[in-house]
Amino acid sequence: MATAIATDRFLDLDLRLPSGVTAALLDRHLGGTPMAGLGAAFMNAEEKYRVSARYLCAHAILESGWGRNAIAQKKRNLFGFQAYDASPLASARAFVSFAECIDYVTRYVVREYLTPGGRYFVTPTLRGMNRHYATDPAWGAKIARLMAAVPVISAMARDKLVPLDAPPAFVGGRLMVPVDLVAAACAARVEWDEAAGVVRIPAPCRGATPSPRGTVPR
Repeated sequence: MATAIATDRFLDLDLRLPSGVTAALLDRHLGGTPMAGLGAAFMNAEEKYRVSARYLCAHAILESGWGRNAIAQKKRNLFGFQAYDASPLASARAFVSFAECIDYVTRYVVREYLTPGGRYFVTPTLRGMNRHYATDPAWGAKIARLMAAVPVISAMARDKLVPLDAPPAFVGGRLMVPVDLVAAACAARVEWDEAAGVVRIPAPCRGATPSPRGTVPR
């Protein structure tokens, strides 16, 4: 059940949101594989193209077998980019390095699949990408499971470790944290009102004074 929930969550996650990972966390996850040391390359792609490094890493792991398959080894191609079914190794695009491949493919995916008006845009999610990106109908779910395994920044709430989808940040002198952490600290649930564009936490923290509307920027 937990695996199914995680898969569904990542299938419909906006891939343009910050990942909550760091280069060090990715390097730890990729250690001992041919993809070791690529944490910085994935984080550079996230910062440059505004797409989740957690997704990019999972996508590369799936397509390259953790950097071990022939296309990755012979053509430095982690994504099976342009590897057509009839002749995958022969048709796959060659890159000078894994880092060059990550940058090139990220730019392409963002432009064509994750941006409204892109040639293959449906929604900026794995479910949306799966419509045109891969012939395997389970492609998105496979990446979703790999995304769930990538370590993220965490915080303590009610003596439990809570994974954060985005790292805390100081904005205008104030510490901003994901609303899920606030809800976990309050033992409350988070509700998203699509029509109003509002996040609500119905059960307030004991002893706290709730605001009239728990609104966050969209």
